[in-house]
Amino acid sequence: MKNLRPLILLSFWLSVTFTNAQNSYSFQETTDAYTELTGATVIKSTDFNSGGFYNLPVTNEVYKLYDVRFKFGGILTFAVQPNGNIRIDNDSSLIIIDAAFTFLDSIDNTSQISYKIEGTSGNQIVKVQWKNLKIRDGAANNFLNFQIWIHQKSGVIENRYGASSSSNQNGFPPTTGPQVGIFYSPDDFSGIYEKQWINGHHTTPILDTSKNYSFRAMEGVPPQGVVYRFTPRFSTLSILPIAKSSLKIYPNPATNVLNLSAEATGQVVDIVGKAVLSFSNQTNINVSYLPTGIYTLVLQNGATYKIIKQ
Repeated sequence: MKNLRPLILLSFWLSVTFTNAQNSYSFQETTDAYTELTGATVIKSTDFNSGGFYNLPVTNEVYKLYDVRFKFGGILTFAVQPNGNIRIDNDSSLIIIDAAFTFLDSIDNTSQISYKIEGTSGNQIVKVQWKNLKIRDGAANNFLNFQIWIHQKSGVIENRYGASSSSNQNGFPPTTGPQVGIFYSPDDFSGIYEKQWINGHHTTPILDTSKNYSFRAMEGVPPQGVVYRFTPRFSTLSILPIAKSSLKIYPNPATNVLNLSAEATGQVVDIVGKAVLSFSNQTNINVSYLPTGIYTLVLQNGATYKIIKQ
Protein backbone atom coordinates (compact mmCIF):
# COMPACT_ATOMS: atom_id res chain seq x y z
CA MET A 1 0.00 0.00 0.00
CA LYS A 2 2.86 2.38 -0.80
CA ASN A 3 2.37 3.11 -4.49
CA LEU A 4 0.45 6.36 -4.15
CA ARG A 5 -0.06 8.03 -7.54
CA PRO A 6 -2.56 10.70 -8.60
CA LEU A 7 -5.69 9.13 -10.07
CA ILE A 8 -8.78 10.28 -11.97
CA LEU A 9 -11.25 10.49 -9.11
CA LEU A 10 -14.95 11.09 -8.49
CA SER A 11 -16.29 13.41 -5.79
CA PHE A 12 -19.41 13.10 -3.67
CA TRP A 13 -21.05 15.06 -0.81
CA LEU A 14 -22.35 14.25 2.66
CA SER A 15 -25.25 11.75 2.76
CA VAL A 16 -25.07 11.07 -0.99
CA THR A 17 -24.74 7.45 -2.07
CA PHE A 18 -22.28 6.53 -4.84
CA THR A 19 -22.81 3.30 -6.75
CA ASN A 20 -20.52 1.93 -9.44
CA ALA A 21 -22.17 -0.62 -11.71
CA GLN A 22 -19.06 -2.80 -11.61
CA ASN A 23 -18.81 -2.90 -7.80
CA SER A 24 -20.58 -5.08 -5.27
CA TYR A 25 -20.89 -2.18 -2.81
CA SER A 26 -22.22 1.35 -2.81
CA PHE A 27 -20.68 3.98 -0.54
CA GLN A 28 -22.43 6.51 1.68
CA GLU A 29 -21.15 9.09 4.14
CA THR A 30 -23.65 9.76 6.90
CA THR A 31 -23.72 10.56 10.63
CA ASP A 32 -24.71 8.73 13.79
CA ALA A 33 -23.95 9.08 17.50
CA TYR A 34 -20.66 7.44 18.43
CA THR A 35 -21.03 5.15 21.44
CA GLU A 36 -18.17 3.32 23.10
CA LEU A 37 -18.52 -0.44 23.36
CA THR A 38 -19.56 -1.79 26.76
CA GLY A 39 -18.80 -5.31 27.91
CA ALA A 40 -16.31 -5.74 25.07
CA THR A 41 -13.43 -8.22 25.04
CA VAL A 42 -10.07 -6.44 25.21
CA ILE A 43 -7.33 -7.76 22.95
CA LYS A 44 -4.47 -7.91 25.43
CA SER A 45 -1.64 -9.11 23.20
CA THR A 46 -1.59 -6.04 20.94
CA ASP A 47 1.74 -5.41 19.20
CA PHE A 48 1.55 -2.20 17.20
CA ASN A 49 4.89 -2.82 15.51
CA SER A 50 4.21 -6.32 14.20
CA GLY A 51 0.75 -5.68 12.73
CA GLY A 52 -0.15 -9.16 13.96
CA PHE A 53 -3.47 -10.96 13.61
CA TYR A 54 -6.09 -11.60 16.27
CA ASN A 55 -8.69 -14.06 14.99
CA LEU A 56 -12.25 -13.40 16.13
CA PRO A 57 -14.39 -16.31 17.44
CA VAL A 58 -16.81 -16.66 14.53
CA THR A 59 -16.08 -20.30 13.63
CA ASN A 60 -18.88 -21.94 11.59
CA GLU A 61 -20.59 -18.59 10.99
CA VAL A 62 -21.28 -17.58 7.37
CA TYR A 63 -20.79 -13.98 6.26
CA LYS A 64 -21.53 -12.95 2.69
CA LEU A 65 -19.06 -10.30 1.56
CA TYR A 66 -18.38 -9.24 -2.03
CA ASP A 67 -21.08 -11.72 -3.06
CA VAL A 68 -18.97 -14.59 -1.69
CA ARG A 69 -20.07 -16.79 1.21
CA PHE A 70 -17.31 -17.11 3.83
CA LYS A 71 -17.85 -19.87 6.39
CA PHE A 72 -15.19 -19.22 8.99
CA GLY A 73 -12.96 -21.85 10.51
CA GLY A 74 -9.74 -23.54 9.47
CA ILE A 75 -8.07 -21.50 6.73
CA LEU A 76 -10.94 -18.99 6.64
CA THR A 77 -10.09 -16.36 9.24
CA PHE A 78 -11.70 -13.12 10.44
CA ALA A 79 -8.88 -11.13 12.02
CA VAL A 80 -8.32 -7.79 13.70
CA GLN A 81 -5.01 -6.04 13.08
CA PRO A 82 -3.74 -3.30 15.42
CA ASN A 83 -3.11 -0.76 12.64
CA GLY A 84 -6.78 0.13 12.28
CA ASN A 85 -8.09 -2.64 10.05
CA ILE A 86 -9.82 -6.00 9.72
CA ARG A 87 -8.53 -8.68 7.35
CA ILE A 88 -10.57 -11.65 6.14
CA ASP A 89 -8.71 -14.53 4.46
CA ASN A 90 -9.40 -17.82 2.74
CA ASP A 91 -7.00 -20.03 0.79
CA SER A 92 -6.92 -17.80 -2.31
CA SER A 93 -8.27 -14.32 -1.58
CA LEU A 94 -8.55 -11.65 1.08
CA ILE A 95 -10.74 -8.73 2.07
CA ILE A 96 -9.26 -5.66 3.72
CA ILE A 97 -11.40 -3.19 5.71
CA ASP A 98 -9.46 -0.09 6.74
CA ALA A 99 -10.93 2.54 9.04
CA ALA A 100 -7.64 4.33 9.73
CA PHE A 101 -4.85 2.08 8.54
CA THR A 102 -1.59 3.63 9.72
CA PHE A 103 0.99 3.14 12.46
CA LEU A 104 -0.85 3.56 15.76
CA ASP A 105 0.52 3.63 19.30
CA SER A 106 -0.85 3.47 22.84
CA ILE A 107 -1.16 6.69 24.82
CA ASP A 108 -1.83 5.44 28.37
CA ASN A 109 -3.59 2.62 30.20
CA THR A 110 -6.93 3.57 28.63
CA SER A 111 -5.59 2.81 25.14
CA GLN A 112 -6.89 -0.51 23.88
CA ILE A 113 -8.40 -2.52 21.05
CA SER A 114 -11.53 -4.50 21.88
CA TYR A 115 -14.36 -6.33 20.16
CA LYS A 116 -17.94 -7.33 20.78
CA ILE A 117 -20.11 -9.75 18.78
CA GLU A 118 -23.77 -8.87 19.19
CA GLY A 119 -26.88 -10.74 18.06
CA THR A 120 -27.52 -14.39 17.37
CA SER A 121 -26.07 -16.85 14.86
CA GLY A 122 -26.94 -15.71 11.35
CA ASN A 123 -27.74 -12.19 12.54
CA GLN A 124 -24.54 -11.06 14.23
CA ILE A 125 -22.87 -7.67 14.25
CA VAL A 126 -19.11 -7.76 14.76
CA LYS A 127 -17.94 -4.51 16.38
CA VAL A 128 -14.25 -3.73 16.80
CA GLN A 129 -13.06 -0.62 18.63
CA TRP A 130 -9.73 1.22 18.61
CA LYS A 131 -9.80 3.44 21.72
CA ASN A 132 -7.62 6.41 22.67
CA LEU A 133 -4.75 5.69 20.32
CA LYS A 134 -2.40 8.08 18.56
CA ILE A 135 -1.17 8.24 14.99
CA ARG A 136 2.58 7.74 15.08
CA ASP A 137 3.19 10.21 12.25
CA GLY A 138 0.71 12.73 13.64
CA ALA A 139 1.22 15.83 15.77
CA ALA A 140 2.38 15.55 19.36
CA ASN A 141 -0.35 14.57 21.82
CA ASN A 142 -2.77 13.57 19.05
CA PHE A 143 -5.47 10.97 19.76
CA LEU A 144 -8.32 9.24 17.94
CA ASN A 145 -11.15 6.73 18.46
CA PHE A 146 -12.96 4.66 15.86
CA GLN A 147 -14.85 1.41 15.25
CA ILE A 148 -15.52 -1.04 12.42
CA TRP A 149 -18.91 -2.79 12.32
CA ILE A 150 -19.72 -5.74 10.04
CA HIS A 151 -23.36 -6.83 9.78
CA GLN A 152 -23.74 -10.54 9.09
CA LYS A 153 -27.30 -10.60 7.73
CA SER A 154 -27.12 -7.58 5.42
CA GLY A 155 -23.40 -7.62 4.58
CA VAL A 156 -23.14 -3.90 5.45
CA ILE A 157 -19.69 -2.65 6.51
CA GLU A 158 -19.35 0.54 8.57
CA ASN A 159 -16.41 2.68 9.67
CA ARG A 160 -17.54 4.78 12.63
CA TYR A 161 -15.48 7.68 13.97
CA GLY A 162 -15.35 8.97 17.53
CA ALA A 163 -13.52 11.79 19.28
CA SER A 164 -10.26 12.90 17.72
CA SER A 165 -7.77 15.67 18.47
CA SER A 166 -8.12 18.80 16.33
CA SER A 167 -4.62 18.18 14.97
CA ASN A 168 -5.93 15.03 13.27
CA GLN A 169 -8.61 16.88 11.32
CA ASN A 170 -6.08 18.39 8.88
CA GLY A 171 -2.49 18.27 7.84
CA PHE A 172 -1.95 14.74 6.56
CA PRO A 173 -0.61 14.50 3.00
CA PRO A 174 -2.00 11.79 0.70
CA THR A 175 1.18 9.75 1.19
CA THR A 176 1.26 9.47 5.00
CA GLY A 177 -2.29 9.98 6.25
CA PRO A 178 -4.69 7.27 7.42
CA GLN A 179 -5.81 4.72 4.81
CA VAL A 180 -9.61 4.34 4.62
CA GLY A 181 -11.70 1.98 2.49
CA ILE A 182 -12.31 -1.63 1.50
CA PHE A 183 -10.94 -3.92 -1.18
CA TYR A 184 -11.13 -7.54 -2.36
CA SER A 185 -8.09 -9.18 -3.91
CA PRO A 186 -6.25 -12.44 -4.56
CA ASP A 187 -4.07 -13.18 -1.56
CA ASP A 188 -0.95 -13.00 -3.71
CA PHE A 189 -1.89 -9.45 -4.79
CA SER A 190 -1.75 -10.46 -8.44
CA GLY A 191 -4.74 -8.37 -9.56
CA ILE A 192 -7.38 -6.57 -7.55
CA TYR A 193 -11.04 -7.60 -7.90
CA GLU A 194 -12.77 -4.55 -6.40
CA LYS A 195 -11.83 -1.42 -4.48
CA GLN A 196 -13.78 1.39 -2.80
CA TRP A 197 -11.17 3.76 -1.42
CA ILE A 198 -11.83 7.06 0.35
CA ASN A 199 -9.28 9.83 0.04
CA GLY A 200 -9.03 13.62 -0.09
CA HIS A 201 -9.93 15.84 2.88
CA HIS A 202 -12.73 14.59 5.11
CA THR A 203 -14.82 17.66 4.25
CA THR A 204 -14.77 16.77 0.54
CA PRO A 205 -14.04 13.03 0.41
CA ILE A 206 -13.25 11.34 -2.88
CA LEU A 207 -14.07 7.77 -3.91
CA ASP A 208 -11.52 5.77 -5.91
CA THR A 209 -12.85 2.55 -7.50
CA SER A 210 -9.96 1.89 -9.88
CA LYS A 211 -8.86 -1.75 -9.93
CA ASN A 212 -5.25 -1.31 -8.88
CA TYR A 213 -3.10 -1.35 -5.77
CA SER A 214 -2.63 2.40 -5.67
CA PHE A 215 -4.00 3.82 -2.41
CA ARG A 216 -4.11 7.52 -1.57
CA ALA A 217 -4.49 8.34 2.11
CA MET A 218 -7.00 10.71 3.64
CA GLU A 219 -5.79 14.20 4.46
CA GLY A 220 -7.57 14.26 7.79
CA VAL A 221 -9.42 11.96 10.19
CA PRO A 222 -13.23 12.20 9.91
CA PRO A 223 -14.72 14.01 12.93
CA GLN A 224 -16.83 12.44 15.65
CA GLY A 225 -20.17 11.07 14.47
CA VAL A 226 -19.18 10.46 10.85
CA VAL A 227 -20.04 7.00 9.48
CA TYR A 228 -18.62 5.62 6.24
CA ARG A 229 -21.05 2.91 5.15
CA PHE A 230 -20.49 0.30 2.44
CA THR A 231 -23.74 -1.40 1.45
CA PRO A 232 -24.15 -4.43 -0.84
CA ARG A 233 -25.85 -3.30 -4.03
CA PHE A 234 -28.58 -5.92 -3.52
CA SER A 235 -30.11 -6.37 -0.09
CA THR A 236 -31.63 -9.74 0.69
CA LEU A 237 -33.98 -7.93 3.06
CA SER A 238 -35.75 -6.02 0.29
CA ILE A 239 -36.17 -8.68 -2.39
CA LEU A 240 -39.20 -10.95 -2.56
CA PRO A 241 -38.02 -14.55 -2.88
CA ILE A 242 -38.62 -16.60 -6.01
CA ALA A 243 -38.93 -20.32 -5.42
CA LYS A 244 -36.30 -22.26 -7.33
CA SER A 245 -38.89 -24.61 -8.83
CA SER A 246 -40.92 -21.73 -10.28
CA LEU A 247 -38.18 -20.21 -12.41
CA LYS A 248 -37.15 -21.60 -15.80
CA ILE A 249 -33.96 -20.52 -17.55
CA TYR A 250 -33.42 -20.89 -21.30
CA PRO A 251 -31.55 -21.40 -23.50
CA ASN A 252 -28.88 -23.13 -21.50
CA PRO A 253 -26.19 -23.22 -22.88
CA ALA A 254 -26.63 -19.58 -23.94
CA THR A 255 -24.69 -17.50 -26.44
CA ASN A 256 -26.13 -13.99 -26.20
CA VAL A 257 -29.18 -13.74 -23.95
CA LEU A 258 -30.34 -15.86 -21.02
CA ASN A 259 -34.14 -15.76 -20.64
CA LEU A 260 -35.97 -16.11 -17.33
CA SER A 261 -39.60 -17.21 -16.99
CA ALA A 262 -40.26 -14.53 -14.32
CA GLU A 263 -38.67 -11.30 -13.19
CA ALA A 264 -35.72 -11.95 -10.92
CA THR A 265 -32.89 -10.17 -9.14
CA GLY A 266 -29.46 -11.59 -8.53
CA GLN A 267 -26.02 -12.10 -9.99
CA VAL A 268 -23.97 -14.32 -12.25
CA VAL A 269 -20.88 -15.72 -10.52
CA ASP A 270 -17.82 -17.31 -12.13
CA ILE A 271 -16.12 -20.54 -11.04
CA VAL A 272 -13.94 -18.78 -8.44
CA GLY A 273 -16.93 -17.15 -6.76
CA LYS A 274 -16.55 -13.69 -8.30
CA ALA A 275 -19.70 -11.84 -9.39
CA VAL A 276 -19.29 -10.95 -13.09
CA LEU A 277 -22.66 -9.24 -13.62
CA SER A 278 -25.74 -8.21 -11.68
CA PHE A 279 -29.39 -7.92 -12.71
CA SER A 280 -32.49 -6.47 -11.06
CA ASN A 281 -36.14 -7.30 -11.84
CA GLN A 282 -35.24 -8.67 -15.27
CA THR A 283 -36.56 -11.46 -17.48
CA ASN A 284 -33.49 -11.63 -19.72
CA ILE A 285 -29.79 -11.24 -19.09
CA ASN A 286 -27.18 -10.21 -21.65
CA VAL A 287 -24.31 -12.71 -21.38
CA SER A 288 -22.82 -12.06 -24.81
CA TYR A 289 -19.66 -10.45 -23.44
CA LEU A 290 -18.85 -13.20 -20.92
CA PRO A 291 -16.05 -15.63 -21.76
CA THR A 292 -17.06 -19.19 -22.64
CA GLY A 293 -17.40 -21.27 -19.50
CA ILE A 294 -19.52 -22.48 -16.60
CA TYR A 295 -21.20 -19.96 -14.29
CA THR A 296 -23.68 -19.92 -11.43
CA LEU A 297 -26.84 -17.82 -11.45
CA VAL A 298 -27.53 -16.76 -7.84
CA LEU A 299 -30.91 -15.31 -6.88
CA GLN A 300 -31.46 -13.14 -3.85
CA ASN A 301 -33.39 -15.90 -2.05
CA GLY A 302 -30.29 -18.09 -2.28
CA ALA A 303 -31.48 -20.30 -5.14
CA THR A 304 -28.68 -21.20 -7.58
CA TYR A 305 -28.61 -22.48 -11.15
CA LYS A 306 -25.71 -23.79 -13.18
CA ILE A 307 -25.49 -22.03 -16.54
CA ILE A 308 -23.16 -22.49 -19.51
CA LYS A 309 -21.96 -19.68 -21.74
CA GLN A 310 -20.96 -20.95 -25.19
